[in-house]
Amino acid sequence: MQLCLTPARMKSIDYACGAGHFLTEYASQIKPLLKDSGRNLSEFYQKIYGIEKEYRLSKVAKVSAFMYGQDEMNIIYADALAQNQEQGKALQDGSFSLLVANPPYSVKGFLSTISDEDKAKFTLYENIDNEETFNSIETFFIEKAKQLLHAKGIAVIVLPSSILTNGNIYIKCREIHPQASYGRCGYRFNKESAVEIPVENLTGEQVIMLAEDPWLELIPICDK
Repeated sequence: MQLCLTPARMKSIDYACGAGHFLTEYASQIKPLLKDSGRNLSEFYQKIYGIEKEYRLSKVAKVSAFMYGQDEMNIIYADALAQNQEQGKALQDGSFSLLVANPPYSVKGFLSTISDEDKAKFTLYENIDNEETFNSIETFFIEKAKQLLHAKGIAVIVLPSSILTNGNIYIKCREIHPQASYGRCGYRFNKESAVEIPVENLTGEQVIMLAEDPWLELIPICDK
């Protein structure tokens, strides 16, 4: 957490923020650290971004930030897989130091909601045969994470465990982001443990949490 408190490393994002739980928790965790250092809370909250495609959830996230006294955070109603031109440099690729997210997975037909120009920005797209049946949206979110983070950025992403074992597009995904198959830090949670951790697991899938951090040593994915 301390690594994200320097001016050069303080821009953070949840690109599938839902009701904003990860964002408000992150802001709550950095609050005592900032107070101890005498820094301005507002300055850091202004560097926290959330993107949510579902309008009602984006409104809930904004209300949640307000209720926690974190209303300087930027909650954006948009599709994270599309270019958000209205936000300009705020969502520029390679500009984020920290990405924490629990993105969606198994969403059939999601590519039909993205423009051809946006699709072309993903190297994974050239490996897709049928847009109508393709549902591995999580692979696109992994590539998007790589686009958003700068070279020494930190990513913590909750994903289905199939990301480590499935073939086809998942192989290409692991080639794009090698740490997805042998991460800096990884935990696999069984279905029973999902109720003990802040992870929404509505599909019955086993989930894993991958954290890539250049300051951590490489360790194998481990069961929890």
